[in-house]
Parts: sequence; C-alpha cells; structure tokens
Amino acid sequence: MAFNLRCAIATCASDDEAQRLAAAATAQLPWAMVRRFQRPFPGVIAGVHHIALWDEYVRDPGRFGFANKEAAAEALKRGVERRLPALSRCFPGKPFAYIDVDCFGGGCVYDGHIVIDGEVRHALPGPTYDGFLDLLRHLGVEDQEWYFEPFSREFWRAGDAPGTRRAVRGIVRGWLRGLSLSQLHAGLDSDLRPPWQLTIMGEDTVLVTRGGDDLVVSLNLVGDTVELAGRSHLPVADTIALIDEVLRRPTDLDATYEAELTSFEGGRLHRWRNVGQESGDYD
Repeated sequence: MAFNLRCAIATCASDDEAQRLAAAATAQLPWAMVRRFQRPFPGVIAGVHHIALWDEYVRDPGRFGFANKEAAAEALKRGVERRLPALSRCFPGKPFAYIDVDCFGGGCVYDGHIVIDGEVRHALPGPTYDGFLDLLRHLGVEDQEWYFEPFSREFWRAGDAPGTRRAVRGIVRGWLRGLSLSQLHAGLDSDLRPPWQLTIMGEDTVLVTRGGDDLVVSLNLVGDTVELAGRSHLPVADTIALIDEVLRRPTDLDATYEAELTSFEGGRLHRWRNVGQESGDYD
C-alpha cells in the first residue's frame, strides 16, 4: 500500500519553542496536520497526505473552495513547500527540512531541501532511498536510525485524529510596528470577547483564534515587527469584519500596520493598512 507525505520538520530545544512552532505551522500551513513528537528527537512536523486529500477533493470539491482542479492539485501537493519560506522567517536562523516521502510496495524514496530564513540552503539532488537522513543531519540530528516514526501510518493515526476538513477561504498575512507583542496582547485581551481566544505560545508568539479554528492568526515577534499569519474557514465578508476587530486596538494606539487577505491560490481579496493607501477591497 502506498504512503505519501509532504512535510516540514523542525527540531525543538524546549517546550516553549515546540508550542510556538506548532502554533505558527497551524496558522500558516492551511491543509497540514501539525503534530509534536519526542522520538527519536524532540520536534514538530506539519504534514499533508496529498493523495488522500486529492481523493477527498474529487468526492466533494465544494468543501475545499479551490477555483478548479489545477489549483487544487497544486495547492495540495505543493502547499507546504510553497509556504515554508514564510514560516521559517518567523524563526530567524532556525533550519527547517522540507521532505517529500513516497513509499510503495515496501520501498520509500525521499526528496527535499533545507530552508533557513526563507531561503533554500541545501537541496537533495533528487529522490533517494536515504535522503531524509541527510536532511535531518542538517537539522543537527546525528546518528538517526533508518526508522523514523513520523513517516509511519501509525504516527498519524494515533492520538488526536484530524476532524473533517473544511474549505480554507482566506489566508491572512501582514505586519505591525509600534507596539510590543505584550502591549498588543494586553490590548486584544481587553477588547476581544468569547468566542475569541488568545493563547500565549511563548515569549515571541500569541495565537488568536475565533470559534475554535474558524479563524486562526499567529502574531509572531520578529525583531521590532509583529508578523501576522493565519487562515480562515469563514466567508470573506465575515473574515474581513473579524480582522477589523483585531486591528482596532493597534489603530487606537497609533501603531502602523499592513495586511492582506488572499484566496488559497493567492488571489487578492482585501487589504488593511494605515500607511499610504487606504484599506479596502482590491479592484
């Protein structure tokens, strides 16, 4: 039986870092399942079983919200790879491994590369039977045995099984300056009421959620900038109204910001900014 996985992996030096990595991956890699693991080293993996997802899409395209089959195929197969550079920039200097896993008939081949600060720093020459070992060594993992638990069906079946997948109707990205993350968190905490929820994921990350996972936005401190990244399963108009709520406090405190809402395929839907041009829908 075949096993196919497109995934991003990072090591974790502490529980705090693991929480921040998991929160950022959840917000920025829309179709990925995000799991922590402890063996054979502490880490976080965000993976997409793209063939199984494609089968789900074929059965019910409307649930996914893609414009057409071509867009669905590209997003499901390449979504993690395309979005990993932006995720990596939230963790300066930290290496991430992007790995393609393709197994059939008891044999597996691996392809992929290492991303640091948004750039590919090392790439395999092509699919090989031991490629993942090379990529893990670039994460600082030494003496890795051949068996790697996250590349097994049992790993993904165990624990909290993923629920029914819903269409990702919008991707949120942006930045904010002029407020510290603690100031922003305090302001949002006083403004936003349930079903909003704010979770401190560490010194540099706050996760903002609405209605469980209807809207998920991570606020990540990178230098003197708070970067916003997230996804929404809600209609576009609802997402715009909710992001308006999130940005109300920075506006009141004279912070500067710029953000945009796009479709999963990258089509621009709305922008927010209080520098230069005004906020509003794209033409």
